[in-house]
Amino acid sequence: MEQRDYILREIEKIGMILQKIISRLFSKSGNASVQDNKQLEETAMDLQDLADFHLAGFIQMDRQDAIRYLESQEGFNLKNIEDFSLILEKLGFTDKALWLLEYCRMKDKTYSFERENRIATLQSRIKEPR
Repeated sequence: MEQRDYILREIEKIGMILQKIISRLFSKSGNASVQDNKQLEETAMDLQDLADFHLAGFIQMDRQDAIRYLESQEGFNLKNIEDFSLILEKLGFTDKALWLLEYCRMKDKTYSFERENRIATLQSRIKEPR
């Protein structure tokens, strides 16, 4: 029972950290390029300090390693992974955000219209010529 309580606390802790980051990312305004670098640094520091999550290393990983890394992190349930994908999308890591949403689609037994819409949006964004 103690192990279950610990896992639930970790899930809640990660959820609160991710919500804090999402709130900060979506409430900022200003110079986009300066803001993007600052947001990335702040997000990386928050994840490192509060959740022992190494964002810079995660960003460098291929799809399989990224999924394995997330699975090894306590507190990352499907809801938190979807929230994390929103953070990655906002920071400009569209491909990584898409990977995570596709992983959630594969693992979740419940169909989500919202998730499917986000997947379609990210896929179209990735296919757009730059």
